Amino acid sequence: MQRPADARPAQSDGGMSTHRLEALTDGIFAIAMTLLVLNIDVPVVHAETAAGAIPSALLANWPQFTNYAVAFVVLAGFWTTHHKQFHSIRHLNGGMLWLNILSLLFVALVPFTTSLAGDYHWVLISSIIFDVNFLIIGMIYVVQWMYVSRNRERYLNEMVDPRRVAVGMRRVLVLPVAALAAIAIAVFIDPALNGFGYLVIPVLLALLKQ
Repeated sequence: MQRPADARPAQSDGGMSTHRLEALTDGIFAIAMTLLVLNIDVPVVHAETAAGAIPSALLANWPQFTNYAVAFVVLAGFWTTHHKQFHSIRHLNGGMLWLNILSLLFVALVPFTTSLAGDYHWVLISSIIFDVNFLIIGMIYVVQWMYVSRNRERYLNEMVDPRRVAVGMRRVLVLPVAALAAIAIAVFIDPALNGFGYLVIPVLLALLKQ
């Protein structure tokens, strides 16, 4: 029976199917995104004054809530990017396989860097570590897409339009650009405000659709 045009081979050069790598990726992202909520501390107040103290205590935890929201949304963006890339990729080699595993190493690190940035939001190095974590993941995705797009006959599905490849490259650059914007805000304005750098993501994505 002839294989459908958009079907992907089950095996890569290294003996690993793309489907198994996608399953591993989904699991790592799901765990990392779930663990993020554990970084938000439950306020400790006296029972007698809890009704009045809890709202202010929760408000005082705004950096933890902010970093939780930013990390969750950015991880969702990375997961979406990975999903879209692998919808087009039909073939993996050993180098690409380990490049993906390297990206998962930093994805699994996100709950820690989020906790660090939330607990020490006024410290520059904490914010930088948080943003660099995302920057590294984003750059790995950029390198991966550059590699497969330059070898599209070998690694991409036959039905992938060249224009889609070009758009994919621009889209994959959005998250690293946002991380660089966040670093700039942390360095030149205020480390606690670095999360605003990621607001450029919807703006850039909207511009790409025009």
